[in-house]
Amino acid sequence: MELVYLPYYLFKILLSTERRERKEVCISADGISGNFSFFTAEKIDFTEKPEGDSFDFVISRKEAEKKALEEYRWLLIKHSFTKSRLPRLETISETSLIYYPYWVGYYERGGRYDFRALDGISGEFGGIRMREVFLSACRQTGRRFKQISRE
Repeated sequence: MELVYLPYYLFKILLSTERRERKEVCISADGISGNFSFFTAEKIDFTEKPEGDSFDFVISRKEAEKKALEEYRWLLIKHSFTKSRLPRLETISETSLIYYPYWVGYYERGGRYDFRALDGISGEFGGIRMREVFLSACRQTGRRFKQISRE
């Protein structure tokens, strides 16, 4: 196993409803392919530079913002079919750059090596989407995971 850090963009967006209610939401997009996810940073302490191996940002803030907002709008549409109006995206008020920890475990299966990524904060296994992000990160940055020994 090894601890690696993926780059992420954090965005704070302001939503408004038809009743003029405003709500701030924190979303994130990975810095490799821009996949959207919600982000809750209530009990997380950040450091400026990760202590372990990390991937570099591949896509720009603008690219990540565009993709994350597009995915978030579709999520709003999907969950708003029973309501008369969708919340409206007002502004993006802040952008931060962070490195998020993942434990990556390697194993041999069928004569080949495979890996699984475990979220370093929540402890949950990353699904197929995270697998694609890690593989894309390796392809786009030329970085390899640590060598796997046959001990």
